[in-house]
Amino acid sequence: MAGVTGESTRDIVQAKLIGPPALEEKRGTGYLPKECIGSVSPARGIANAIDIVSIKHASGGYSELGFKSYEKGRAKFQGAALELIWLDEECPIDIYTECLTRTNETGGIIYATMTPLMGMTEFLEHFLMSDGSKFEGFRGAT
Repeated sequence: MAGVTGESTRDIVQAKLIGPPALEEKRGTGYLPKECIGSVSPARGIANAIDIVSIKHASGGYSELGFKSYEKGRAKFQGAALELIWLDEECPIDIYTECLTRTNETGGIIYATMTPLMGMTEFLEHFLMSDGSKFEGFRGAT
């Protein structure tokens, strides 16, 4: 799970999934219920931010859920084979391609939720111009 900055990842992604970051007693009030939240490792340098949390799933086992930010750069996304990535807001294209690599081995899924405030970027072109052509600008109705 990733966002633009460590703070926005904590305040948006972590809050949606786990619950309000400043209130440990509110963990489990997000999308993930309290009974599914296992051990929590805090992130360094950002108050109330989580680095990794273990989540119990239907099989009875646990999966690790990690939080990252784009501001740390592509290299922080290297390494593990991942099954699910949530990109909150538009990310740099090098981070997106690294995420594709992380899900390649598992056949995983990448979700991107965003408002395209920066216009037609390379990231948006990837999704909108599937035939490989470059975006030529919006054309109004005639």
